[in-house]
Amino acid sequence: SNPSDDFNPAFSGGDTDGDGNLDVGETWTYTASHTVTQAEIDAGLPLVNVATGDTDQTGPKTDDATVTVKQAPDFTLTKVANKDVVNAAGQTIPCTIALTNTGNVTLTGITVNDPLLGGALNNYAGDNGNGKLDVGETWTYTPTYIVKASPDISENVYTLNFGGGTGTFGQIWNGQTSSIKLTQTIVTG
Repeated sequence: SNPSDDFNPAFSGGDTDGDGNLDVGETWTYTASHTVTQAEIDAGLPLVNVATGDTDQTGPKTDDATVTVKQAPDFTLTKVANKDVVNAAGQTIPCTIALTNTGNVTLTGITVNDPLLGGALNNYAGDNGNGKLDVGETWTYTPTYIVKASPDISENVYTLNFGGGTGTFGQIWNGQTSSIKLTQTIVTG
């Protein structure tokens, strides 16, 4: 056993006669554990632990144990229009787009693109300051859409569909839509 190993092995048994010597035929057992770090998950490399045993009568011998790291990068993206009805060009529709890391790997190179809201969205809140979408972290974007006279307000358009766009890894969120009712006010005089 190597006491300097970060696994901190502890003797758990095997000295059957209690004399502190590894007698012929005896097997001493040590146990240890290691808490996996986020950096190790992000690296995605196998975790290899090498144990070394040594005695006064022999040279050291080693053996290793390997554990595979399984990465599962993923995220969710939700988009909500924060207004139910508009009835005139120039009115604004504030939106909320939330991007959450639901996987087990820190995400980098984050992009959120919404053609209806001007393309690439770069202003967000929720980052802990490292510029990476950490596991469990949510970034919130709050862009605003300005209603246009045409084609938004016309006799044939009554619903403005807020679905569509792309997020990191090229995932498409077409299934997550918000709709705004567009109403016309007719003034007679």
